[in-house]
Amino acid sequence: MANYFAGDSNVIQLLRFEDGDWDNPSPSKLWDYSGNANHATLQGLSRPTRNTSIYREGDSSGFMPSSLIPGYLSHDPLSANHPLSTGYLSDRNITVCVWVRFTEWVADRGGIYGLWTNFVSPYADRSFILYIEDQGTNEFYFKFGKGWLNGAVYDGEYTSHSLQLSLDTWYHVALTYADPTGAVKLRVYNQTAGTATEVTDTHSYGLHATGDTNWNFFQWSGAQYYINPNSYFDEGIIFDRILTSDEIDLVRKGQYGLDLTPSDPAIFFSSDDSVTTNLYKSLTEAPQYPMKEKLSWLTNIIRPDYTNGEQRITLRKVPRQTFTYLIDISTQQRTSEVYALLNSNLKKKWGIGVWAERIHHSGSISIGASSISIDTTTSDFRDASYGLVWKNESNWEILNISTVAADSLSLSTNVLNDYIGGCYVTPLRFGYVRGMPKRTATKTRKTYLDVELECIDNELLTGYVATQTYDGLEVMTRASSIDSDNETPDMHDPDMNYLDNETGLLGIQNNTDFNIVTQPHHFHIRTASEIWDFRKWLHSLYGRQNIFLVPSFSQDFTLSRAIDTGDSTIYINNAGFHNYIGDSDLIRYIGFETTDGTVVVRKIDSTAEVDSTEETITLTTTVGTAFLIADKVMLVHRCRLGSDDINMQWYEPNSIKCSVNFVRVTQ
Repeated sequence: MANYFAGDSNVIQLLRFEDGDWDNPSPSKLWDYSGNANHATLQGLSRPTRNTSIYREGDSSGFMPSSLIPGYLSHDPLSANHPLSTGYLSDRNITVCVWVRFTEWVADRGGIYGLWTNFVSPYADRSFILYIEDQGTNEFYFKFGKGWLNGAVYDGEYTSHSLQLSLDTWYHVALTYADPTGAVKLRVYNQTAGTATEVTDTHSYGLHATGDTNWNFFQWSGAQYYINPNSYFDEGIIFDRILTSDEIDLVRKGQYGLDLTPSDPAIFFSSDDSVTTNLYKSLTEAPQYPMKEKLSWLTNIIRPDYTNGEQRITLRKVPRQTFTYLIDISTQQRTSEVYALLNSNLKKKWGIGVWAERIHHSGSISIGASSISIDTTTSDFRDASYGLVWKNESNWEILNISTVAADSLSLSTNVLNDYIGGCYVTPLRFGYVRGMPKRTATKTRKTYLDVELECIDNELLTGYVATQTYDGLEVMTRASSIDSDNETPDMHDPDMNYLDNETGLLGIQNNTDFNIVTQPHHFHIRTASEIWDFRKWLHSLYGRQNIFLVPSFSQDFTLSRAIDTGDSTIYINNAGFHNYIGDSDLIRYIGFETTDGTVVVRKIDSTAEVDSTEETITLTTTVGTAFLIADKVMLVHRCRLGSDDINMQWYEPNSIKCSVNFVRVTQ
């Protein structure tokens, strides 16, 4: 990965070692890519050489050989936009970064090796020098002051950074100076060890600039000599602002100026460049039905005192959304592309088409269109997000969506292709491959790909409104289906711990005072609007967090007397409800079904037996509706979801089956 400095006006000088006139000691322009007229030219009698096997940036570095008067790169004179020039009008804030690697220490001249200098002569009124002094401690010295005399600074200050340097190790060295506070930060990163060390200091002298000469990279200057070790240098850069430590690390990692967030791909790709997209890949074949979708929350259920209560803890309210697709790839070229995609991009972010929510666009979409007329009310299209328009495997593209209306998508990038005679439009999410994709190739070079993709940018679906509530709880009015002639079975889990060390007595620890009662429910939904409403309902439950009322929709009781609207006590044929169930914490509600299918829910206050043929249920309020003896009376259970994972099977467009478990709770 390479840094992106283009357009950054704070970049004053950028030295790269990819090309340049390596054989000319003093070319007019060399190794400056900033575009700010701060051109570095080669000085000295010896010259650096280009090395294409040892480097940190691009495809080569500069190697500086040891010499009494070595080559160095000099900017002379300084341009007015350089923070150390006399013509610079703003605060003289500066950040300098460079990669360096030493291959041999040179003992001559006390082992002093320069990274950069800035002064006019040994008695200049300006010094901005970073050098390494190898005298057993291998310290970086940043010297800053009024002048220089026989290798020592006078009327000035310096900052040192004790660091045991190693040969043949790349170091990223960065220094910042803040004007007028005089704050100095020296940061050194050891590429081999993977560690950064940093020292800070404050210089009270202030930065004086009386001339415009000699900003030199890779040079030590003092008294009568210059000296360098055998060393490699790469990517020297100067900013006229203070970079934070995090920004310096971005420069070091080659990520400066890059946008790596999954919500903002660098380019918008289509079928013409599906292999060369910059940051994100996407499987663009329409998957086969059936498709699988899973919503996964992250919650926790605690029963701290082994009573009937539950403490429900939210760890993630918004569910993860995972799709499992089977894709039939028919052409040899696309088979090769997908094979390469799987080999190189499994650990990277992918664009994930939400094919289960695709909308058929019956008209045509023309190249250059800035909006698409389409019903968005049953799909998760979002403002400032992405979508996929798809005609076939060779005609598709990614849409950059700016805003979403109920009947249209407005685009921030116009449509790139023509789509005549109908196409599909679907939301696009971003995420990762989960599990192990299974790729099956036939002898005819067709490929079947079974892949699981998990979205990382899912959001809570809002706008769901319960059609009916009672006692502060939603009443589930959508009856689940029964797959046989039997009613939905209850599964009763005693939920106990058995401590059995030998024959005889058991040590038993109860987790609750009642069995954990679970009931499986199956929902078959066959319209887009009902599926969308069902999905919003699932989101509103926050996994196992929220509770709701679930009628049995069965004839659980038979009325022995008709009910008037003002009645609060009902009479039923004696079914042993009072004797065997009574005031159960798990069964506190009953429901009455009207002729139009509406369920009237009421809360039980108490029960009593009249005689062997009749018993009563007293309610906390009046029924409010008249019912006949033949009308249906049912149990209504207080439930939550039994699992954080909800699986949906898409059999065809706008047709799903969802199987979920409900668990009865007491509160």
